[in-house]
Amino acid sequence: MSMHTWTVSGIGFELFTGNNYTKVIEFLQEHREAVKDFFKDTCRVDVDAFFEEADEKWFEMTDEEREEFIRDRLESIPAQVVAHIIDIETGYTGFVGEPRDEDQTDMVLWEPYYPWQMNERDKEITEEKLESILKEYAEKLGANPESVGNQTLSYCG
Repeated sequence: MSMHTWTVSGIGFELFTGNNYTKVIEFLQEHREAVKDFFKDTCRVDVDAFFEEADEKWFEMTDEEREEFIRDRLESIPAQVVAHIIDIETGYTGFVGEPRDEDQTDMVLWEPYYPWQMNERDKEITEEKLESILKEYAEKLGANPESVGNQTLSYCG
């Protein structure tokens, strides 16, 4: 049996810090069309049903149940959905969401691409601009904006 390890690095922040699940769900509700756009080609998630169920049950849930609800209904990829929204709103294409692993939390990152994979706007972005964008979104999502910085995630499988 062989074991593979891969690493993802970039500037970013942890999506879930403390009990910011309500902020995350509010952010997703504000961007309902972008959430639908993210899942449109897969037909795996009924976005309208997700939001209806959130409206009905949200305030009855514990924080643990809220995190589980978001993960279950969004197929364990809430950070990818958030990164998709940031790409749309900023016009950049390098934001990615990395899902939680056993020892790591969900991360929203700017993951550098090769120059031939970037659009002209991506090629001109500075580290200061990236940090500013990520801090703004961390704050909107109730995450810690001061945690924005270089992040490295390692996966084994």
